Amino acid sequence: LALQGAFSRHATLLDRVGVTPVEVRTPGQLADVDALVMPGGESTTMSMLLEISGLREPLADRLAGGMPVLGTCAGLILLARNVADGRSDQRSVVERVGGEVEVLARVDGLAVFCRQGPVTVAAFHPELTGDTRLHERFVEAL
Repeated sequence: LALQGAFSRHATLLDRVGVTPVEVRTPGQLADVDALVMPGGESTTMSMLLEISGLREPLADRLAGGMPVLGTCAGLILLARNVADGRSDQRSVVERVGGEVEVLARVDGLAVFCRQGPVTVAAFHPELTGDTRLHERFVEAL
């Protein structure tokens, strides 16, 4: 998802693990991808840009249809069912997980890396480290 945030850093890591990244900014581009990375950035801005670009509903449909997605930081917030202390108009950090959520990593007892079906989220920025392990794991699960 190339609306705002660290999408180019994710693209670099995806390229390093053998995937050809596509920058998604329109519903047509979204329709042509097999999976999506929702990067870190500013979640309120990204939420507004999803609306302005016409991507909100097509993205919700693709997610409901099982499209694999990796959300990091702001991407995690946008994928969350509920956001604690969020703005009233903010559409969906990890304070609580449902029974279907697999916690993959914790720091100080808090979930920081989780998966529910085809949705994987991280409360941090793996794209800023240069470490490809999370991207490799995401791609291997496709």
